Amino acid sequence: MVPILALATSGLLFASWLFLLLVSLSAPVIKNINFFEADLPITIRISGFGPNGRQTTVVVEHLKYGIWGGCYQTQIFGTIYSLCNHDGMDVGVDHPLVRALYVHPAACALTFLALLSFLVIVRVPKLGVPRTRWIPAVTLTTLAAILSTILIIMDIILIADVKQDVDQSDGAIGFTWGNAVWLTLAAVAGLWMAFISCVIHIYKNREVHFRERHELNAVRA
Repeated sequence: MVPILALATSGLLFASWLFLLLVSLSAPVIKNINFFEADLPITIRISGFGPNGRQTTVVVEHLKYGIWGGCYQTQIFGTIYSLCNHDGMDVGVDHPLVRALYVHPAACALTFLALLSFLVIVRVPKLGVPRTRWIPAVTLTTLAAILSTILIIMDIILIADVKQDVDQSDGAIGFTWGNAVWLTLAAVAGLWMAFISCVIHIYKNREVHFRERHELNAVRA
């Protein structure tokens, strides 16, 4: 293996996996990681705050939206509450691409498997690595990169549409793109760079593999 290149590839895969893991744990799990934030009135229905614990209609003042739902501040009977709803459809985001957010953990899992596959190859101590041993690492890295690329495109379309709806709504105050978008974009860049690095590894180790095998055969002869 080429130590510097191997270290760079491992770092890229690890960073991409970490970014996708944080995105997978976005609001309401980690409230500060979200796809967008909005200050606008959205009428929702929640349980447990109305008379005798029945459903009541309230108005959201500040919404943070993640994969698993939304975290929002709202005023109920004169008191400000910070709440998280694990069902994002209940906070007024009605878009066909919302459910595509649930695929982010799959990209995270593929990236983790790609990292493990690459680390297994890095541990090969002596001879250059044959091409066949690169198949799992390259395949998983490619799948993770393609899936993450599709997801970032869907994320951008989803958030752009929501922003347009917010801008056209009455009483809207503000809209901000969340950090989960940029984390996903960074993961996409890291995965494609890791893929290129893996391809370089294949050609580098092909030369090392044949040269060392030739030397070994010469010694045995």
